[in-house]
Amino acid sequence: MVQRMGSAFTAGQFETGLTQTLEEVSSLLVEHYPATQGERQGKTMVDDAKREVQTVIAAAKEQIAQEKQSMLRELKAEVGTLVVKATAKVLEKVTTKEVDERLIEESLKEVKRQ
Repeated sequence: MVQRMGSAFTAGQFETGLTQTLEEVSSLLVEHYPATQGERQGKTMVDDAKREVQTVIAAAKEQIAQEKQSMLRELKAEVGTLVVKATAKVLEKVTTKEVDERLIEESLKEVKRQ
C-alpha cells in the first residue's frame, strides 16, 4: 500500500495515490471491525480522511501554482539580465551606425514580444 502510494507520488499523481490508499484502508477497516461498529467507524474515518485529503490536495495545488509563478518571474528576470549583459558586450565592439540601429530595433521587438 505504501509503495503504491509512494510510486504514485513520485509520478506526481498525488490525488490518485491518496484515493487508492484511502480505499485500501477503508477495506481493511471494514474487514477488521464488526459489521455494525466497523461500518460506522470505517465510514466516519473514511469520510474524515477524504475531507482531509481534499484539503491537502487543494493546498498543494495552490502552493504548486504559487511556486510556478515565482519561478517564472525569477527566470524572466534572469533572462533579462543575460540579455542586457550580452547586448552590452556586443555594443562594446566597434559597430557601424546601421548595425547599432538594427540591434536597437531587434531588442525593442524582443521586449515588445515579452
